[in-house]
Amino acid sequence: MRGIATIGVQYPGRLERYQEPFITDVETCARVLAPLIAEVDAGNLAFFGHSLGALIAFETALLLDASGFNIPTLFLSGHEWQDSPCADQLYVSTDETLLHAVREMGGPGIALFEQQEFRELVFPILRADLMMAERYICREHKIFHGNLYVIAGDVDPYIDQHKLERWEKQCRGKFQLSFFPGGHFYLEDNLTNLADNITGALSL
Repeated sequence: MRGIATIGVQYPGRLERYQEPFITDVETCARVLAPLIAEVDAGNLAFFGHSLGALIAFETALLLDASGFNIPTLFLSGHEWQDSPCADQLYVSTDETLLHAVREMGGPGIALFEQQEFRELVFPILRADLMMAERYICREHKIFHGNLYVIAGDVDPYIDQHKLERWEKQCRGKFQLSFFPGGHFYLEDNLTNLADNITGALSL
């Protein structure tokens, strides 16, 4: 995005952090990330998180906000407000059930899951992520004081629009809900428009 520097977050247990144990709780992950992000000299910092990343971004922003580190803008993508653990506990399902769920969801690199070696490498990571997402509860008293932009695909089967709108009660600043054409991985076909959307919001 022109004029905006992007900084990625790498969770423990992945790539260069592969020797570190997985984190299986959203709030724990936020507590690990918040002090690291507080050390970043990035000026006007905003968060963007998709799916599980949206929950982690929200909780991390709350911790930084409470410590006096201002995060004025938060973009939550592809995840509704969640007031109870998910009924479907895929993180404890069989490999066969998990593979079926992955096939249904689709997304980038989906063909790789047909290879057993790849599944053996990735499924432990996926289960840790699912454990975080499926057990998460957003408490009503958790309020973000900046501007909150919620984004989703307009045919995402994992999204309830009313629960997307419910995010508004978790912020004190401006709230905006936007939809792009597509499902859970709408980002693949809308990167340019999404970047324009984010850039426009940050320029206000």
